[in-house]
Amino acid sequence: MTTAIAVGGTAPDTFDVLGRMVLARETLAPSFREASAVAEGFAPDLWDDWCASALALQRANAGVACTLAFFAATTRLGRRGDLATPIAVARAAQAICREAGSRAATALTSAAETLVGLVGVEIDPVLTALVDLSQKRPEAVEPAISVLAQVLPVVGSSAYGEWLAAGLRAYATDKVRLIAYVALEDPLARERLRDHGRAGALRRAMPEAIGFAAALSGEKPTIRFAHGAARASLAAPIVVMPESFPDVPAEEQGALAAAVLAHATAHRLFGGAPFDPRRLKPVQIALTSLIEDARVETLALRRFPGLARLWRPFHVIGPDTARTVPFLMARMARALFDPAYEDPEHWIAKARALFDAARDRLDDPSISREIGNLLGNDLGQMRLSFNAKTWVVDPIYRDDHAGLWTSERPPEAEATEIDVAVEAMKRKEEERDDGRPGDDLPPETDEAVGRARPAPASEDDGTVIGRLPEWDHEAAQERPDWVTVRAYRPNATAEEAVDRLNDVVSGPARRVEAMIRGARLGLPQRLKRQGEGDMLDLDAAIGAAIARRVGEAPDHRVYRRTDRKIRDLATLIMIDTSESTRDRLPGRSNRVLDVEIEATAVLATAIDALGDRLALEGFASDGREDVRITAVKDFADRFDTTSKARLAGLTPGRSTRLGAVLRHGGRRFAGQRAYRRLLVVITDGEPFDVDCDDPIYLVEDARRAVRELRSAGIDAFGLGIGATHTTGDRIFGRGNFVALARPEDLGKALSALYFRLASR
Repeated sequence: MTTAIAVGGTAPDTFDVLGRMVLARETLAPSFREASAVAEGFAPDLWDDWCASALALQRANAGVACTLAFFAATTRLGRRGDLATPIAVARAAQAICREAGSRAATALTSAAETLVGLVGVEIDPVLTALVDLSQKRPEAVEPAISVLAQVLPVVGSSAYGEWLAAGLRAYATDKVRLIAYVALEDPLARERLRDHGRAGALRRAMPEAIGFAAALSGEKPTIRFAHGAARASLAAPIVVMPESFPDVPAEEQGALAAAVLAHATAHRLFGGAPFDPRRLKPVQIALTSLIEDARVETLALRRFPGLARLWRPFHVIGPDTARTVPFLMARMARALFDPAYEDPEHWIAKARALFDAARDRLDDPSISREIGNLLGNDLGQMRLSFNAKTWVVDPIYRDDHAGLWTSERPPEAEATEIDVAVEAMKRKEEERDDGRPGDDLPPETDEAVGRARPAPASEDDGTVIGRLPEWDHEAAQERPDWVTVRAYRPNATAEEAVDRLNDVVSGPARRVEAMIRGARLGLPQRLKRQGEGDMLDLDAAIGAAIARRVGEAPDHRVYRRTDRKIRDLATLIMIDTSESTRDRLPGRSNRVLDVEIEATAVLATAIDALGDRLALEGFASDGREDVRITAVKDFADRFDTTSKARLAGLTPGRSTRLGAVLRHGGRRFAGQRAYRRLLVVITDGEPFDVDCDDPIYLVEDARRAVRELRSAGIDAFGLGIGATHTTGDRIFGRGNFVALARPEDLGKALSALYFRLASR
């Protein structure tokens, strides 16, 4: 076991110095002799470390009580063969004593045996978290130690620091409430403890649930956890799980995990190709999904009858609920699952009759759409309203149905879906006659967005290019200079990779170029003396009237109209290269990152041929001190072989601190004066970073960053690919985020986005 605090070398006479200091005190001498006799029986390096730790406690003036507790822990734990724990505790106590005093240090050394009983050898994360707490809020250390027996069994050693950090963020400026938090006297502390308890129970149950699912299908499912999700989501072969199921007790999380993976396995074994949502109303899509759930579960029950015992406890809704569409759907789901369930509703009886009539052809997924269409029409005739945005699938073990549908849309629907809010850059035509840019464009400064400032370079961890603020939603305050952004060099790429990229994108790029070549995006220009238009040109009309009076042929060009003659758009595309982009696509060897690279290359090739301004960057993060930016192409650069090599050389790894990435993107537009400025983020997951336990924290920070961009006249848009995305709309706003169930659809969506914007 590694110690929580780094240890320096031990001088040869350390034991002699320690003995002279301790043996001079009668109260310490007996305990010292007993403890040192036990410690001396260990390996020489442990013996030296123990002597150094004991001496450090004396020099820190930790007090007699702390030293006695340390000797007692050494004797009892050492006799069990564990000397590393007393050493680690002593060093942590020394650090805590300097910050929080001897009482807090004594409390820790006295709790050494308790800690071992609670977390075993995994004690270092707890000690590190307590030392960190002593540096930030020393008065909170002793109350925190007093409740370790209540907290650690729930959150575990690895998450203990996250639990403390949540309190530090929530009560950064309120000492009294923070102390109440660490002592479990604050409601937020108990709520976070329950959340961690549910999450811990779910994660502990996952290996058994995965093994169960593998036994059903012969194939082990791939699991990913998503921050903020309330339901599972299927993106074959990946099952995206919430970190915990809210409102479900910790002791039930394991059974629910098994039910979820069994349901996902039923879809894998008996499901068909994704359904096409075109020409379907939202209620028909929802009903088709529920019928498909019933179809695959029925087939699974034929092969594995015991699954009924796993799923039945979650079908709890009864016929006495309100006559609303969500409740009717949940009752229908139970009726199709449980033959013994009775419901007086005629619509549910019809659903059961239609499903029973199709039992001979349950192998055909098309029956789900047939029955769903019929039942949806009946609901329409019943004049019951359905809100697809608020509907939640019931029972809870079923997924959110995102994996059952393609993301394809007809052109008119796609235009509605892929629509960008560009209000920040719109100019009312009547406000400008001369075509000059508005005076409200942000100044050409590095601090147009956020409060970044240059920073010195670091040779080991990339070049520091700025420090940015971050928004703490719980404290309702901005933390200035909180995040460090670093520039990294792209990886070298072989020429064959660039050649393969050219082969893949050449054909699609020509089609995209042809599509957007005729689009005009620029400052509105008033064209006078036109043969047709929507307004009269008064000067031309007066001239025509005068010509008629004097007997001359009047000029018929007496109209004026507004037109945009040029494209004036600067675009920055930021590509997520976090660890999750390493995942392979279903049935293919391509990674998610490969799809991102190819889609970006198609659009970049087309834009380069048109001469529009485009910049490309990859991003990832490893904590707030290391937000990684990899430059691929600057606005002024051509998308040449060098840029393509940089793009092809992006590699997956680390996390996604989205707010910092957005603020950095805003800085990149400094000096880019354009009619519209667009920042597009391509990501395959929710905001997450290794040093942040609260998923809402990073979501709210990213949401605020988008608002800052808009106030600076920059439009931000998100494309979410692959797994479920529960926070995209909240971060980017409705209409500014598109979730693509199939990664293969990214190229089409990205090009359609640019076309839509370039046509407005």
